[in-house]
Amino acid sequence: MKSILYINQSDFRRERFKQDSGVIPVTGDDLRRQHGGIFLVIHRMKVSVGYWYNKGVSLADAALHEKALYCFDKAIALDENDARVWFKRGISQFHIKLLSAAAISFGKVLSFEPNNAAALNNLGVTYTQMQEFEKADACFRRAAELAKGNPKIAVNQKISTNMKTATSNEQ
Repeated sequence: MKSILYINQSDFRRERFKQDSGVIPVTGDDLRRQHGGIFLVIHRMKVSVGYWYNKGVSLADAALHEKALYCFDKAIALDENDARVWFKRGISQFHIKLLSAAAISFGKVLSFEPNNAAALNNLGVTYTQMQEFEKADACFRRAAELAKGNPKIAVNQKISTNMKTATSNEQ
């Protein structure tokens, strides 16, 4: 879709021209005098789930998890049934200590892919941090069944068991 808009300085102060349009404000008085006004052809860019997902992954890889969450939320708004977005969203939420939200995100992944061992493992780690050790153990046991021999699952389960023991000894 193409739109031709007359752009002047006061128009750019209105947020509707800035949000998601990809337009760079060119409002100099010199340009207006020379051309009597600026006509821009704007191509509304359809931003896909993949765009927001990839941007979010890049930000998460740079440990910018709050910014990554913004991107993952944008992707989910476009397609709420994309398990990979929910998974990465859960990872970012975990890193910024939004543990309940991370558990929900990993649960959403499992609603789409019940046999996703990585989501079960990460959900187990999240439950461990929340000190919900029984739930964590169930996740680790199921993940170990699905991904036999995965050392990460065994290590996480051992950490969870040790934390449970330490917590019960403190009480």
